[in-house]
Amino acid sequence: MEGQLVQQAAQRDDRAEGDQAPLAFEAVVDQGGEVGAPGAHVELRCTTDGPHTVLTVTDDVPGLTPDEIQQATTRFWWSTRQNGTSGPGLGLAIAEQLLAGRGGRLELTPAHPQGLKARAVLPSGGAR
Repeated sequence: MEGQLVQQAAQRDDRAEGDQAPLAFEAVVDQGGEVGAPGAHVELRCTTDGPHTVLTVTDDVPGLTPDEIQQATTRFWWSTRQNGTSGPGLGLAIAEQLLAGRGGRLELTPAHPQGLKARAVLPSGGAR
C-alpha cells in the first residue's frame, strides 16, 4: 500500500519528473512508518506550493529534539531514544540527497503536539 501511495504522490504533479522523485518520497514515507509505535498515526499529504510539489509526512510518535532534527539527515544516525527501530539510518540522508539533486529540499520540523513533520519539496517544472 505504501508503494502505491508513493507512486500517487509522485504523479500528483507529473511535472515533478524523473525516477528519483518516487525514491525520495518513498524514503520519507518509510521513515514515518518505521519509527511508529503500534497505534501511531502517519498522515501523508501531497500538494502544490507555488512552483513546487510537496509531499508532507507527519507522524504522532514522540518526536525528535531540535538537536536531533539537525542530525536526522546524517548518514547512519539514529536517535538514542528510538529503541527497537531497525535499519542503517540512511533513509532521510538518501531522501535529502535525492531531493537536492533534483533542485529540491527536505524540511524537518516538530509536529504538534508531538511527532515529526517531513516535507519533501521539489520544483514542479523539472529543475535539476
